[in-house]
Amino acid sequence: MSRLTTWIRRTAQRGNTIAFAILIPLAIIMLFLGVQGALYYHARSVAVAAAEEALKQSASQYGNPAAGTAAGYAFIAQAGGTTLQAPAVAVTRGPRNSTVSITGKSISLLWFWHPTVHIDMAKPVERITTPGIPS
Repeated sequence: MSRLTTWIRRTAQRGNTIAFAILIPLAIIMLFLGVQGALYYHARSVAVAAAEEALKQSASQYGNPAAGTAAGYAFIAQAGGTTLQAPAVAVTRGPRNSTVSITGKSISLLWFWHPTVHIDMAKPVERITTPGIPS
């Protein structure tokens, strides 16, 4: 009876060790993926907010693309200086619409993978209209 009990205990311990050796690395990978997802989401949120700020400046009645570009870069530097790496802000303004495109890279926990964040937004240009007079 004691040999059988000893064999059962050893088998159970071996099974626990194998499960532990498989589950711990999987749990660590899941933790890294969760943190990487949060870093990407934060970088994307900074890019969206910077695009809104750039649009607010460029689409105003007396705004211009240079003011929008400066506002976008200033917001990125203030809010997410290290979160959104290598940002590129491009603002265009036409007679009816103002468009902003922001591209950058999110912080990565892996040295070989750098997720890219890309945001495009557009907004109508503010202009004064007079009732009854077509624009």
